[in-house]
Amino acid sequence: MEFAGRFCKMVIENMSNAFAYHRIILDDCGSPIDYEYIEVNLAFEKHTGLSRDMVVGKTIRQIIPHIDNDTAKWIEFFGQVAISGKAATKVHYSEVFDRWYSVNSYSPEKEYFIAIFNDITELKKNEAILLEKNEKLNEMYGELSKSEEELRIRYEELQAKNGEIKRMNDMYMLVSDATTDGIWYPDVQGNKRVFAGKWHEILGYEPDELQEIDIWNDIIHPDDLDKNYEEYLRHIDNKTEKYEYECRMKAKDGNYKWIRVTGKAMYNKSGKIHMLAGAISDISKLKEQAAYIEYLAFHDSLTGLPNRALFMDRLSIAVGMAERNKRNVAVVLLDVDNFKEINDSMGHDIGDIFLKIIAKRLSQSVRNYETLARIGGDEFAVLLQNISEQDEAFEFCERLRDAVNEPFELEMHTFNISISIGVAMYPTDGKNIMEILKNADTAMYKAKAIGKNNIQFFSLDMKQTMIRKHLIERKLRAALKDQKFTLNYQLQVDLSTGKTRAIEALIRWFDKDLGIIEPSEFIPIAEETGLIVQIGEWIFENACRQGALWNANCYPDVLISINVSSIQLKQSNFSEMVKRILKETGLEPSHLELEITEGVLADSFEKIRSILEGLRSIGVKISMDDFGTGYASLNYLKNLPLNTLKIDKSFIKNMDEDSVEKDITGSIVSLVHKLNLEVVAEGVETKSQLDYLKSCKCDNVQGYLFGRPVPAERVQDLMTNVSCMLLDRWIN
Repeated sequence: MEFAGRFCKMVIENMSNAFAYHRIILDDCGSPIDYEYIEVNLAFEKHTGLSRDMVVGKTIRQIIPHIDNDTAKWIEFFGQVAISGKAATKVHYSEVFDRWYSVNSYSPEKEYFIAIFNDITELKKNEAILLEKNEKLNEMYGELSKSEEELRIRYEELQAKNGEIKRMNDMYMLVSDATTDGIWYPDVQGNKRVFAGKWHEILGYEPDELQEIDIWNDIIHPDDLDKNYEEYLRHIDNKTEKYEYECRMKAKDGNYKWIRVTGKAMYNKSGKIHMLAGAISDISKLKEQAAYIEYLAFHDSLTGLPNRALFMDRLSIAVGMAERNKRNVAVVLLDVDNFKEINDSMGHDIGDIFLKIIAKRLSQSVRNYETLARIGGDEFAVLLQNISEQDEAFEFCERLRDAVNEPFELEMHTFNISISIGVAMYPTDGKNIMEILKNADTAMYKAKAIGKNNIQFFSLDMKQTMIRKHLIERKLRAALKDQKFTLNYQLQVDLSTGKTRAIEALIRWFDKDLGIIEPSEFIPIAEETGLIVQIGEWIFENACRQGALWNANCYPDVLISINVSSIQLKQSNFSEMVKRILKETGLEPSHLELEITEGVLADSFEKIRSILEGLRSIGVKISMDDFGTGYASLNYLKNLPLNTLKIDKSFIKNMDEDSVEKDITGSIVSLVHKLNLEVVAEGVETKSQLDYLKSCKCDNVQGYLFGRPVPAERVQDLMTNVSCMLLDRWIN
């Protein structure tokens, strides 16, 4: 009897479920008013936060005075079990412990009860996501409910027996059936292992199939055997309080499951083990969840490729190996050309399909030992190790570019995709991973800047260019905030009258550190950063205000011409902004001319045409600038609400000689007149160019021949000089 009692106590002490043995306290009327803790196991503290010393010999009201505030009503619940002798199950949230509990309670004798319970708080939190766990938990509750009658009958049969053996045996059986674990303990004399609990449900074996102790090692995964044996030796040498480890065990169906094994040895007075017992728990689902969470942390959810975090980790490892082995590493950055336009015009769903197609094509071109990752919205990266020279990396990049460039069909349309590629090499282009990645990014932006769909390797010149670009961007923001810009104005002259037709507003910027910064340098940066929207509004406000002054005081018919970026045109409030400024400055809409470039026609044509038509309807004039350098076709010219077309200066500069440009210019003038549009030739610098343009009936001219752009206060003198020059020219 003494051995059985010690053994049962040992099993209870090491089970993962919390166990507590109580005595109910009744009032004079026989109603439960409190209960006293007689014994608890180690798991009790884990599930409640209360140690054995804090509870044994004390009542629940002494331990938690405000226990009545708990909606679980534990005193009433356990009182019914202790008084009626009927087992009961309860799943409830305890406000006092701020935890969810699954409780099974039984009464081994009148006015005493046993509570076996689990903290299921995490399970409750995850049940919305982990439906399988929920279903399994429901099955467990159903099984416990089904077995309740069987346990009650067994209890009643055993009740006929007297003494401590009967009570401890009953307790052991209840623990075995109520726990979700599989319980084990060795029969040392018979060189066997005895099993109870949920072994069959967890691994599928019948108890007698695993009795031989040697068979235990046969079902543990070979890679986990050493760890298992190491932990076992540490415990039996009394170096650990508990025998605990995780391993893979082969189920009867041949598949491995992740199992958490726990156990504890009991030593006699001489320090030798005389008893050992433990339990196993199936943690396969937890392992799957952990693996999935780790996968999500290091992979892109759209394409399934490694993400930036995993790429940076592998790059760090590769650089470390390359440093030790004196080898090269290449980082290849790829950015999809014009992807924003795809998203804006076709929607993000189609954009996602594009990205999946690109990822698939890149994956098919990358070898197993090379890392391909999606590190941004439309940006991919490839890590190449053991590269011998740049040529090898270039050939690899060409293969990627060719794979992406292949046309593909989507929703009855054929699409062509291109990518810009930048490459940086370790150790020549950087000494650490951040520097390499940054320099590859610089090379990639260089590839975009020179026309896209090409490959660029990083160079020091690029670095200096990028440093200056970042400097200009920083100073551009400060200049916008401090109003450091100025406007100069250039005349457009009517060749039939010699009078000024329009005055074009041109932004200028002088920085005390950098000196004069050309618009050709800072305007692209302003467009790339979005600052062009605020800068453009500043130009509109100042140019329209100046134009209104000229119209009111001396030049009633002169237009103010303002260049408009495609970025500005795409702003949803562009039309409202123009109308507001016209109203605030007093400039008549008919005296404002907007100059757009052919580049704005490359995308969003219908949207831009609608905006321009709306402004044209209130009198604003529309001019196409730099004609002949971009995308415009005759169809575009017919369908846009244009008033004027400006011939690009590249056609004018060679007209002093007999050249094809002369014939092209004459043809453009003739064609544009047939579309009932005015013509402005820009870049006129010589009198012979002027004479030819007049001979082919060009309407208006603009260029250095009539003066460089000047501040507003010098415009009047410039207009007088131009009129005199033309008058003298025509007379003589």
